[in-house]
Amino acid sequence: DNCEGVAYKRMIAPLADTGDELAQLISHHEFGLVVCDSASMASGGEIMDEAAVARYFLTCRTFKATVQTLAHVPKHGEHDRPIGSTYWYNQARVVWELVKDQTEGDDVARLDLIQHKSNNDRVHRPLGLELDFSGKQMVYRAAQAGGADAARLPLLSQMIHLSTAEGKMTVAEMAEKLGKSPQRIQGILTQQDGKTYASDDAKRDRLWWVTPRGAPNEPKEGW
Repeated sequence: DNCEGVAYKRMIAPLADTGDELAQLISHHEFGLVVCDSASMASGGEIMDEAAVARYFLTCRTFKATVQTLAHVPKHGEHDRPIGSTYWYNQARVVWELVKDQTEGDDVARLDLIQHKSNNDRVHRPLGLELDFSGKQMVYRAAQAGGADAARLPLLSQMIHLSTAEGKMTVAEMAEKLGKSPQRIQGILTQQDGKTYASDDAKRDRLWWVTPRGAPNEPKEGW
């Protein structure tokens, strides 16, 4: 009620059946962002039906605004795309995954935002957040990515998360800790040498560490 410029509309029908009404509402208020929660309900539960998914995206195009669609991921298997038809992933221009970890009784939830797709720009590094419920209001704080589930991060981000915690390490040590082959770790380090990683001049057992450029963001004050 106190959020100027923000409106909520409860829907009881698939998006494709109410597109004209919503398009008029969005145009009248000049909204620039539409958040749809969730893909399953907005498609009438037909998440596996390519035609239903196509109708959803075609309706979104009539809004002349950015549409952010919230969708669940499979409980088992790949988590880099929504559950249902591959059209959900293929038709989206940008795909982010939200990973949450919260211990029972803990007032702080740890969140990781992992980008899996970007049609018009580079794929961004994962973002970390903390959500604090201890006060009267929820407070978000920037945090190091990997707080929710470091194993879900892209390999480079896993390496940065590990190096930040452990300090200088050899290729063999990183490979053992992460359960990856030394060849794969070495390949990424060679690619990132002088960028996100630096090393000493040792010919054997060279030590690698994260540069200031590659270091994760320090936690910041909440908002």
